[in-house]
Amino acid sequence: MSRVGPGEYPRRLPTGLMVLGVVLFAVAGILAGVVEVTLIPLRYGTALVPLAPVLAVLTGVLLPAISRGLTDRAPSAAPPAFGQLLTIWLLATGRPEGDVLLPAGNTAWVSYSVLILGTLVPLSMLGFASRPGPWRWPLDGWTPTGRSRLSAGRLRQARRGSDSDGAR
Repeated sequence: MSRVGPGEYPRRLPTGLMVLGVVLFAVAGILAGVVEVTLIPLRYGTALVPLAPVLAVLTGVLLPAISRGLTDRAPSAAPPAFGQLLTIWLLATGRPEGDVLLPAGNTAWVSYSVLILGTLVPLSMLGFASRPGPWRWPLDGWTPTGRSRLSAGRLRQARRGSDSDGAR
């Protein structure tokens, strides 16, 4: 496998494979929205288990990021994000008979958190994914110890700072 240098882009995937990938990620976003909405009233005994908001955040971050990372095209992050977003909002609407999937009462905070997080997180990931060029994770270079993964030379240069013309 050849390395891709700065300013170079890897070979593009065939169009049919790209379309299949986009459709699969859209279906994954739709399924994620369905699972999140149906897990809102999840209980263990009598205790409410708020798993749905956590899943809304995880799928809202991971599905658009993985889709964008696999194709290196910004528009490919939209189908899973909009699939999840539209599914959550469509399932939040009531039926003519008055049936709802997002319960109120003592579980209303879980319902509202899924609506809010299931909207804001995928949309914010679309903002991250819209940057041009190859995909880089938003926290790229971050490590749990707080130290950057910069090389020693780049670290010294970063500590010294550089002039505006790039000279040392």
